[in-house]
Parts: sequence; structure tokens; C-alpha cells
Amino acid sequence: MNFVILLIRYSLGSLVIALFGLISAKLRLRSRQERRYAGNLAGFEGAEIWYHCSSEGELEQIWPLIQRIQQTTNEEQLIWFTSPSLMVRADRINGEGGTIHMCLLPLVSLYPGKRHPLRFGKPKRLFMVRYDFFAELIAVGKFRVKEFILLGATFKGKRRSLRKNPLKRAFARRLYKNFDEIYFSTQRDLDFYIQYCQVRAEQAVSCHDFRHGQIMLRQAKACNLEETHCLDDFSSLISSYDLSNRIIMGSMWPSELTVFVPEFIEALRKKELFLMIAPHKLSGEQWEAFSQWQENLDLEVTLWDQVGIHGKGNIILCQKPGLLCELYPFFGHSFIGGGHGRSVHSLLEPYWGGGHIYCGPRTQRSTEFDFVSESSAGHIHIVEQLEEFYATFKQRRTHSLDRGIREKLAHKVKREQEDSLISFCERSDS
Repeated sequence: MNFVILLIRYSLGSLVIALFGLISAKLRLRSRQERRYAGNLAGFEGAEIWYHCSSEGELEQIWPLIQRIQQTTNEEQLIWFTSPSLMVRADRINGEGGTIHMCLLPLVSLYPGKRHPLRFGKPKRLFMVRYDFFAELIAVGKFRVKEFILLGATFKGKRRSLRKNPLKRAFARRLYKNFDEIYFSTQRDLDFYIQYCQVRAEQAVSCHDFRHGQIMLRQAKACNLEETHCLDDFSSLISSYDLSNRIIMGSMWPSELTVFVPEFIEALRKKELFLMIAPHKLSGEQWEAFSQWQENLDLEVTLWDQVGIHGKGNIILCQKPGLLCELYPFFGHSFIGGGHGRSVHSLLEPYWGGGHIYCGPRTQRSTEFDFVSESSAGHIHIVEQLEEFYATFKQRRTHSLDRGIREKLAHKVKREQEDSLISFCERSDS
């Protein structure tokens, strides 16, 4: 069965993809990106532990596990990733020459004549994260590893169709039964699985999301902020403003700039508030839209880019990547972008940052919204229309949050994560 799946995927499938590649520039680019890793394939084959993650968010989720295994064992670890956005990080990690390796998952390349790990590798364990259930990885997990584990599993946005459609429900049951162990993102996901997908007797299921611990660790250490050598300058800019008067706009889109109603702009012009804007896109037309916006309003805006902080105003436009997660604890109010578009962006980072959270109504794809609203309902506020944000903010401006709720939850999450990491590492030693 394993041979048949891989034959179809890498022979017939690659032939079809190659034909489409003749007319698709995106497929040709993907092929070139994948072939950058072709020379290292032989070295990847002996890895004992495999992971698959889609992009940066999924890699962050499993990074505590990867690091703990590296610290406690000498096992080789291979991380397959789907998004080219991780290639820079992959090049850095592969260049270190350690026991951790990264490789772009070959979706359009056949690698003729090479011993490809997906065909010949025999890892002891395979961890998959959230989604992207590629047939070749399912085949490896089902037929060639001792332990096949899914992390961050969720049915967010799919529960209704799974309840109503017996064919989809049967497919989901068949898919999830391939795993020996499943960690669900939320208790709601776990309860749904137990009710509708019929857990196998020998299958272990539980609820834990490794992103929580990783976010808390990043915010506590603030390593990326320290590396900018701008933390003192930033701290001096915000020091004269109470937390209740500090707002950060995280992962913001140009289409959300209508949030700045005249009253909001006037408060900024009078320097009653400190504002940081962290756009979702830090280059190209999306970035230029933010630059044009501030020029049109004639506001004093301070730029924070790769060089440093340029200015001493009460509005910072941040073009430096990798800082957003660590910036949230400095602000009492966080507006998160995406909620008036396709779906809201990360809510866990501002949640563990400790302040009020505001977002649009498009939360249908966010398991993080489920977690935050179920754990601390009074800490998150839905802004139905962008123009309503400032009025909502003024209502909540001086409202103190019960930080004890998050502190107790943080202690529980850290304990659960430590128990899980110890369990995984003990299995590696055995």
C-alpha cells in the first residue's frame, strides 16, 4: 500500500505537475526552491524523528519539543516544511551543522535517481502539526514509523459540515485514525472528536497546544527586542504613558486604516495616547499604503526599521520583523488585524501579553479566539465595524482586567507542557 501511494504521488502525480509547470511560473519557482535542498537529501535519510509544519506559526508550536529532544538526546531530527517563508530559517539551521535539519517538502519535484527520504527514510516518530495532511506523509506515518503523532489538531470551521455530511465525517474518521496519538488545540476540539470520530481503543487523545508555552517564553526573554539594541530608546518613548493609554495595532492591513476616526486622530495629534502600528506586510504596496496614510494626515510618525528607531514621536510605524509577539506586554490595548477580512490573526500573543484585545467579527478560522473567549471572555472585545474601535476602546480604557485569571492559566499550561515534553523525551531515550 505504501509503495502504491508513493508511486502514484511521485510518478504519475509529478508527471501531471510537470506538464502544468510549462505554463505556470509559480510551479517553476516552487520546483527551483525544492531543488535547492536536493544535494542534502542523503544526509536527511538517517533522521530518527521527523516533523511536518506548514509555516512559521506551526514551527513555533513544535520548537520547544525540538529543542528539548536536542538537549536530552543525540537523535537526528528532520523538519519538513511547506511554505517557502521558512527557507531563510532553514538555511541558517542547516548551516549550523547540528542534529536538526530542515527541508522544503517536495510537492512538485521528483528527484529522479536520488534516494529520497520520503521513499526510503525510516524514522522512529513522525509529528504532524495542525493540517496539511499530504498523502506521502500519511503513508510514512501509517506504515513506517513506530509512533505517529498529531499536534494542534482542530475542527475549527469544519464542525457544522462534519455533523451534516456523513461522507465527510467518514473521511475524517479514517484520516484521524491513522494517528497513534493526537493533541487537540482546545477542549472543544477534543470533545467533538470523541463524539463524532470514534476514538480507537489504543489511540491516546488529549488537549494541549505547545504555542502557549513558546509565546510566554518569548515574551519573558524578549530576545529579538534585545538584539535590536533599541529597547532602551523604545522604553523611554513609552515611559510617560500609562498602560491604559498605550495601543498596539498588530498584523494590520491597509483596508483597516478606517479605524482612525477623526476623534482618534485628534487624540493622537494631542499626544494623549501612544500608538504602535505593526502592519501585516512590511514591504511592497501594502507597506506603502501605511506610509501614504501618515503623510496625508500630517501626523508625527516615528519609523522603526532594520536600522533602528528614527524619531521621538508618540506614533511608531514598525517595519522591523519578528518583534510583534514581544511587544504586546508593553501595551494595555491590542487591536488585531484580519478580523474584518478573511480571518483574525494570532490572538494568543496579545492574550499572553496581558492587555485588552480587540478584533473584528471574522473569527471562524481561529482556534485561538475559542481559547481566549472561553478562558477570559471579558478580556476580548469584538469590534463589528472598524469605525467603532475608538468608542469601544474609550469604554474599556481604564477598566482593570483580572490578571489572576491569566496567571493561574499560565501556571497550568506550563505544567502541562513540561509533563508532555518529559514524556516525549523519555520515549526517545527508551
